[in-house]
Formats: sequence, C-alpha cells, structure tokens
Amino acid sequence: MAKVLYSQSTQQVKPYPRQDDEPVAGLDPDYLVLTKVEATPPSYDPDTQYLAESWVVDLNDLEYQQVWTIEDLPPVPQWTAFNTAMLSDPNWQAWSLPADLRNAMIAASINSNSVSLENAYAIAKASVPPSAEAIEGWQTLADTYNIPIVF
Repeated sequence: MAKVLYSQSTQQVKPYPRQDDEPVAGLDPDYLVLTKVEATPPSYDPDTQYLAESWVVDLNDLEYQQVWTIEDLPPVPQWTAFNTAMLSDPNWQAWSLPADLRNAMIAASINSNSVSLENAYAIAKASVPPSAEAIEGWQTLADTYNIPIVF
C-alpha cells in the first residue's frame, strides 16, 4: 500500500519519501504516516454528470482516502433560442439604445460571449436605463435558456 506524510502542524499532505514504503529514519515527529487508500470511481451518466475527485485525511484510521462524488453537469446555454427570444421581445425592440450599444450587445450574444454581453449591457443600462419590467423579462429569458448573465 502506498503511503503519504501528513504534517500535524500545517495539515498538509506530502509524498512519502521512500519508494519501498519502508519506515523513514529520523522522521520529524510532526509527521504522521498515512496509508493512501484509492477508491473505485462509481458509475455515472457522462451525458448529464461528471466525477469530482477529492482526498480526505482520516486521522482515526491513519488513512488518506480518495473520495468520488457525482456532480450534475451545468445546463448547456441555448444561445440561439435566447437570441431569437430577445430580438423578438417587445421590451428589447422598444428600448431606445444608440445603434453602437445595441450592436455591441447583439454581437456579444451572437458570439455566445456572456462576459461581453454583460459588459455591453452594463454600459447600455447606464446610458439608457431599461424599465424594471424589461429587466425582469430579460432575466427570465436568460434563466429559461441557461444563459449565465445577470440583467
């Protein structure tokens, strides 16, 4: 079984200094020798989930244990549907933005760039504040189509 060293003072894990796992002569008493326990990854659906690996120190059993958790994949942004919905939204159409700001927002959205879209929106919102109703509607659209932006 593989081993690792655990520093009680820093709570850090370090590789065991010997390849043969034999005892280390003169080992600082701050270090505990832990047995490294690897776990078999669980089965999961790679279309909707992913595996997250972590390691846990168990001082009761003097083990360094591998732990697998199954996480859901984040929803995939549906940019085309979002863009179609936004461009046909009456509040978007009625928002009297200067052409350059409107074009910057459209370009960012067409390029599926949420950071650029959020930045362009912040500038546009500061220049010509939209109504609270418009903001709420756009956020609903963003949430519906899994677009990572806050209006």
